[in-house]
Amino acid sequence: MTQMCYKAQCCRNLMEVLKSLRWIFLLIVLTDSVIGHVSDGSNPLTKKDAGITSIAKSDVYSKSVPPNTSTSSSATTPIELRDSQFTKLVPFNNNGSHLSANSTFNVDPEVEEAAKILELQRQGLPWIDKAASPNVTALLGKTAYLNCRVKNLADKTLSWVRHRDIHLLTVGRYTYTTDQRFRSIHTPHTDEWTLQIRYPQLRDKGIYECQVSATPTQRHFIHLTVVEPVTEVAGGPDLYIDRGSTINLTCTVKYSPEPPHYIIWNHNNAIISYSSPRGGVSVVTEKGETTVSHLLILMAKNADSGRYSCSPSNAAPHGVNVHVLSGEKPEAMQTGGQMPQQIPVSLCLLSTAILLMIY
Repeated sequence: MTQMCYKAQCCRNLMEVLKSLRWIFLLIVLTDSVIGHVSDGSNPLTKKDAGITSIAKSDVYSKSVPPNTSTSSSATTPIELRDSQFTKLVPFNNNGSHLSANSTFNVDPEVEEAAKILELQRQGLPWIDKAASPNVTALLGKTAYLNCRVKNLADKTLSWVRHRDIHLLTVGRYTYTTDQRFRSIHTPHTDEWTLQIRYPQLRDKGIYECQVSATPTQRHFIHLTVVEPVTEVAGGPDLYIDRGSTINLTCTVKYSPEPPHYIIWNHNNAIISYSSPRGGVSVVTEKGETTVSHLLILMAKNADSGRYSCSPSNAAPHGVNVHVLSGEKPEAMQTGGQMPQQIPVSLCLLSTAILLMIY
């Protein structure tokens, strides 16, 4: 009987020991999981992603590799830009320990592109200076030039391809299209290769590819936009003015990549002279993204009636018919039913000055 009690007591003691070991084992597993979670990069270095220290456009750097520290061969390593040399950038955590191979990070696209260029330079291969090969906005009918700057071209060849129909336009300085508006221009001993498009039409807009026949192939896409400026004289098609009042015509030129070099006002197809014996005629032009020209004619007379047109240097002309009345139709004054035009303060001052000079 005593022996049986002793065995039962031993069994109970053994069970207690096993229970204690089970809790110890669970504690070890949880501790190992937490440590592994932290070492895998759970402590973020940036607001969004766990990974290496943020790589900015103007601040690319790396930390020194601690002694006896190595990174996994499968870990992705970005490239540091320093003295045109390549340096492995070892990913580090805030506490100085490097991240695991499974950690991820984001690289700025411009930094990545610069790294590719440095690698091409290191290998002595051609590369395209994209900053000097911008998109182009051309005027309808005015020759357009698409520039592609290629460094270290050596014996390689540059080609131009139109993406709209995947049409090969030029190879080197030779034209491979029957459309003679396209031509490749290159000055020897320079890096500039230019595609000339004469008399561009609206259908010519789209993407053009500058391509270098190297391994790997280097290509750059240039977007051509063809615009047609619009000219509009406010108040048309007919404008009614009372005799003795001021004729104020406003011409607007929109959708032009550059302001017109000049704007000519015509009366009945004759260029208006600001120094004619009639006097009291002036023009104020404000150039900008939208160019506005104001024609002022003081003390309107019956002879001032007729067709007035505004002709910019880079757009089609547009005009209105002006009718100077002698008071027989006071209800038809101003702009043929439209709201009266507001005359800028500067124009009012100019008109006053001209009146003082006349009288």
